[in-house]
Amino acid sequence: WGWSGNHGCTGGYPYCAGGLDYGVDQWNLYNRECVSYVAWALKYRYGKNVRPWHGDGNAYEWPSSAARWSGAYRVASPQPGDVVVLPRSGAFAPVGHVMVVESVSGDTMFVSQYNFYGTGEYSTMYVKNSGVILLRFPNA
Repeated sequence: WGWSGNHGCTGGYPYCAGGLDYGVDQWNLYNRECVSYVAWALKYRYGKNVRPWHGDGNAYEWPSSAARWSGAYRVASPQPGDVVVLPRSGAFAPVGHVMVVESVSGDTMFVSQYNFYGTGEYSTMYVKNSGVILLRFPNA
């Protein structure tokens, strides 16, 4: 995990004005959470079809709920605009975590994210593309 640390309210994400969880975005997800950032990035940076969640938008729920609401499906080989889903993991990620694949080089992905380690901020890092769930959303 080559985490690059906190970068504050950057990455172009527009729901950063208030504190963590101060409101909900257009997908019914809490602001400055990983799920809200990923939904925004998919729709506005990658042109993907991302529909609102209906109370099942926690990161660990995305493999089933993203398929149900937005037609997302699992893939084996990542490409930019895909979603990396990490499972629930104790205090580190009690509701899981999602990240956006920005680029791929061999067996490593460069990802962007919000709220890694509960910071409520934007960050980037490198992750291996094995042992994770990868989701691809259809184009809008």
